[in-house]
Amino acid sequence: MTLRLVLVLMMVPVFWAQSSPRPKPRPTFQGKVVNAATGQPIPEATIVLAVPPERHTSPPPTRVTNTDAKGRFALWAVPTGAYLITASRRGFVDMGATGPYIKVPSESNEEIVFRLVPQAIIRGTVEDEDGVIPTGASVNLRRREFHNGGSHYKATNEARVRADGTFVLGGILPGHYYLAASSAPTGAIEPRQERTTIDTFFPDESDQASARLIEIAAGQELNGITIRLKSERLYSVRGHLSEIEKGSFQFFPRGGASPNQLRPIVNSNGSFEIRLRTGDYLIVGSATQKSPPKSTVSIYQTVTVRGDMETLAIHATDTTRTIRGTVRTEPGQNPGWNGSQPIFLLSSMISDWSNQGYGVNEDGSFQGDYMSHSLVDGEVRAGLYLPNPELYVKSIRFNGSDVTHQPFRLPYEGGEFDVSLASSAAGVSGVVQTAKGRRDKASCVTIWSTNEPVDGSSAFSATVPLGEEAKGSFQLENLPPGEYRINAWAEVGLGLASYPEFFKAFGSTAIRLTLKSGTQATVTLTAIPSHAWESQAWKLR
Repeated sequence: MTLRLVLVLMMVPVFWAQSSPRPKPRPTFQGKVVNAATGQPIPEATIVLAVPPERHTSPPPTRVTNTDAKGRFALWAVPTGAYLITASRRGFVDMGATGPYIKVPSESNEEIVFRLVPQAIIRGTVEDEDGVIPTGASVNLRRREFHNGGSHYKATNEARVRADGTFVLGGILPGHYYLAASSAPTGAIEPRQERTTIDTFFPDESDQASARLIEIAAGQELNGITIRLKSERLYSVRGHLSEIEKGSFQFFPRGGASPNQLRPIVNSNGSFEIRLRTGDYLIVGSATQKSPPKSTVSIYQTVTVRGDMETLAIHATDTTRTIRGTVRTEPGQNPGWNGSQPIFLLSSMISDWSNQGYGVNEDGSFQGDYMSHSLVDGEVRAGLYLPNPELYVKSIRFNGSDVTHQPFRLPYEGGEFDVSLASSAAGVSGVVQTAKGRRDKASCVTIWSTNEPVDGSSAFSATVPLGEEAKGSFQLENLPPGEYRINAWAEVGLGLASYPEFFKAFGSTAIRLTLKSGTQATVTLTAIPSHAWESQAWKLR
């Protein structure tokens, strides 16, 4: 009896331990890597966890692991901090980091999903018009990029042409491209050189607008491409310095690049000669005034070459291009700047780095200069930052023409703006969440008007980013009354999210809003994930 009781008591701890197992430890980060085109897992992908560059001294601390046969990975015991995580695999395009920093401890335990795109490859040959393989030539792809509601084509992938004339372009994302070949830069053109090799676009065009747009699918291999570099006649352009000396200047082709440095040699008597293709050129440089105090002056002028020229005068130019304008309110309306200065904005549609702002004075006037080639050579949009949330832009006119919410070109001589404001602006605020209901910080929000103007001009739209500090919250102010749609995007660039052909393609999933004068709406948006909008982006690019 006593022995049986002892055996029972000895079994109790064993039974208790078996019925209450310890919780299974969880990795700090876990996730998977899949093929963006097929959805299949990618084994042996390399996962790198790194401290952000601005938060460490060289070399950066990193941790590396690989995915298993099911494309899954895990990182354990990661110290508290903020990190970047990247995934890569040979044969796939390097897509960079997941986006913003990932923090430890994590605010959510969602797994990280990398969607790697199979790289496309283009193979071909380059030769000149005589069938000779050019030395030092290169090829590049030009892909559409988006800025402030506009787009332009920019060189992306590039490769050198081999000694046997062949080339291989890899790491290509799906999209639409122009393929171009360029000869090697040869320095200044010789004074008696009759022809020069020019950029040539597939299949056989000297102008990108006439070239064939190539559609590339994920993982596609395009072979057998042949490009024959074309040449064009050069014309003699002779001239002299007018009222200036010791000049140094260059000719920049407008609307395109040149493989040569278009810098003439200026003789001691101020004369020069250069050989150029036909086209429009911007002449930029500096010189010294002949008359006292012999200060340094700028050269900034244009010329059109259609044949030989004998008497081109290069002179000092006022390089500043001035705009001025007035911001007007409705009769009897107090603009109410709220102690903060409004800013008139000019935004380039071909470069995010060329935007310029001009402070608006208390009397509503503003004035300033612009020098950026992107503002002069490309289309721009005009807007106004208003610190008073009760006001909105009713109209903007430039040199008498309506440019409200639509692109236009700035002339070299500048011009005048007339901006009209109205009161009782509307607004929208809210939060952006993931499909699982968690607040999404890696997003931006686009709102656009469905009231299409009867005159054919562009409707109002605005795109705002959500920073880390916003924690998924957003606020849109200074909106004109009207009918709108609003959407949120995860991990998308501002340029793409503000492009009308992109955001209107998702109009059926957008929330519809009717904003009356002076009203404030509140919405909760679910961000469209990257894998859902990427296919539309590839169609546009």
